[in-house]
Amino acid sequence: MAIELTTSEHLMATFTSATILAIGAALALVVTYRLFFHPLSRIPGPFVARFTGLWRQKKYLDGKWHEEILRIHEKYGRVVRIAPNELSVVDEYAMKNLYGHSHNAPKTTWYSVWDPPDTAPQLFSELDKKSHAFLRRRVASAYSMTSLLKYEDYIQATLNLLFAKLKKHALRTGRVDMAIWANAFAFDVVGELGYGAQLGHLRTESDVGGIHKGIFNNFALLSNMGHIPGQAWILNGPVQWIIKPFGGKDPFADFRVW
Repeated sequence: MAIELTTSEHLMATFTSATILAIGAALALVVTYRLFFHPLSRIPGPFVARFTGLWRQKKYLDGKWHEEILRIHEKYGRVVRIAPNELSVVDEYAMKNLYGHSHNAPKTTWYSVWDPPDTAPQLFSELDKKSHAFLRRRVASAYSMTSLLKYEDYIQATLNLLFAKLKKHALRTGRVDMAIWANAFAFDVVGELGYGAQLGHLRTESDVGGIHKGIFNNFALLSNMGHIPGQAWILNGPVQWIIKPFGGKDPFADFRVW
């Protein structure tokens, strides 16, 4: 049985087909340009990474990027194309020329995701070189050798506790996970220097207040959002409007509380 379309339905079908064809043609042009005519087209790297950043994003989401970046450098060399507009470079001279204090290569907008909403500029994420230099000068004295030597008396008690815990567990099991204990030590030192008392991670042998977990989860989230258009605005804006009426939790809530 034949079905006849009305004029409006016919126009809508024609418009939809034209739209799909236009989008397909645009994507084909973008892919062709990135593969063959882009300024970075001759740089070696994974094939998919030549025309989309989704390849890199998938590795980030899988938590395998630290392994993958080593593998592709072993395969392709010191300079590798990891996204249409991005290279990974392993070279000490390039690092100095790009990121030395006397050079003006700006940070990428990936760092903007680390700016908490409604706060002052952050040292880590500040993109402007002059503003970053100003913020760095404000804390530089705290990291001078003179200052570090003064901290020794405050840190020693925490260090003694760390050694006692390491000895206890080494005698009990014959091995210790230094990643866990070094992390606990670092947090307790920060507590001692910043708040006048250890935070209790070594003493209780636990993640006090879920600080470790909260920071890890936020770092994992922000690292992945850095390459996504809109970045954390998506989480701080639309997502909050959607999940809050249903009792959803702000992903940064635990981090802010402690």
